[in-house]
Amino acid sequence: MKILQVHDGPYEPTPNAFGVSRDSGIDGVVLDLTFDDGTLADSSGSGQTVEVASGTAAFGDGVLGTNAFQFDGNTVLRVAASDSLNLEGGLTQASWIYLDPGANAEMNIMEKGQWSGNWLSHVKVGASSNLQDGEFYFAFASSQFQPVNVEDNFRRLATGTWIHVALTWDGTHRKVYVNGVLDAEDQPVGSLQSNADPLEIGGRMRDPANPAGGLTYAFIGLMDSIKLFNRALSDEEIAQLAVGRLGGDAILQCNGGSSMVTMTSSHVSCTESMLHCRYIAD
Repeated sequence: MKILQVHDGPYEPTPNAFGVSRDSGIDGVVLDLTFDDGTLADSSGSGQTVEVASGTAAFGDGVLGTNAFQFDGNTVLRVAASDSLNLEGGLTQASWIYLDPGANAEMNIMEKGQWSGNWLSHVKVGASSNLQDGEFYFAFASSQFQPVNVEDNFRRLATGTWIHVALTWDGTHRKVYVNGVLDAEDQPVGSLQSNADPLEIGGRMRDPANPAGGLTYAFIGLMDSIKLFNRALSDEEIAQLAVGRLGGDAILQCNGGSSMVTMTSSHVSCTESMLHCRYIAD
């Protein structure tokens, strides 16, 4: 946990101020889509082949760089199967997502295996005792696990704003993170099964061989900085991935109680003395 200096005057936050930096130097990346050059090029160095399998490529304003990919409910990206994407023993999948305010149904982020033995990251819809109908939460699922999902149905994911979501699997433990903070974890019974299917991003094609067949669980909104790693990243590495929109509204979560600090682009304010705080990207 990092130490935060709380200033009593105007203060411009920067990543260095929080002792964290962007995700350079994190080992094991096998897929990295930034979209900044207006293409689907993989910058991981693994040479993944990415295509628009359904719909039309479109871009919007990115959260970290120039561009993000626009999903309109009819578009799926497909990453061709490769040995480097067989990650049954350990993986991390992370991305920034922007949920369209009009979205109101369960939506896939990334899936390997079309529910036939591998894994899925998605945003699900309430209701539960904590969420109302139409409110989203993040989950990590596999048809091979019991329970099927590990999920945070306590945290409502806001629409119309950027959110960082991530999942990890180390062969035993399954975890989900929202905005760089661990939200839920478990030790499911079962194991992931290898398959020769491609990765699908932004939805599930009803018939992968027939784009006209339509989609299910189609994402509506934007995604940016879509990353896949061949190992389970640490809590600290996930927090590093989530460093992003410093300068906007943010929250600092502190040890030892429920006290909170609010930070804006011009100052940090707090109601009492606090130490051992860490940044949660907004």
